[in-house]
Amino acid sequence: MEYFQKRDYLIIVVTNQSGIARGYYSEQEYKSFNEWMVHFFKEKGIIIDRVYYCPHHPINGLGKYKIKCQCRKPAIGMFRQAQEDFSMNLEKSILVGDKKSDIDAGLAAKIGKLYVLFSKKYTVPEYDEEYVYQVNTLDEIIQS
Repeated sequence: MEYFQKRDYLIIVVTNQSGIARGYYSEQEYKSFNEWMVHFFKEKGIIIDRVYYCPHHPINGLGKYKIKCQCRKPAIGMFRQAQEDFSMNLEKSILVGDKKSDIDAGLAAKIGKLYVLFSKKYTVPEYDEEYVYQVNTLDEIIQS
């Protein structure tokens, strides 16, 4: 992330947090964790400009969190909000994801380059698009 930060990229996290919807942890607990994470990276010299999260789940959500929203990836609501908040050009942006919903959201939002980070936990299909790249480490993104 430091590589991109030095080149004036914004570091933005866009994350589905269905654990909130499922009642595994509260929204406040997630926010506390998020504050810790942002502080942890800041101590390492990496600034996370913003974190957008979706607390919803359309099937397994509880109470107010059981909705089909426009923020949960693969919907692009969080990307549009980031675009609006930071006057971003998504076509010149980079997305790194490890799930199909990440890449599908990136395609729908017309993000310029999409990187699928190999994960033993999730299987992401091959994409035909010329700007979707499979990588094993974040360092491979720098080399591409």
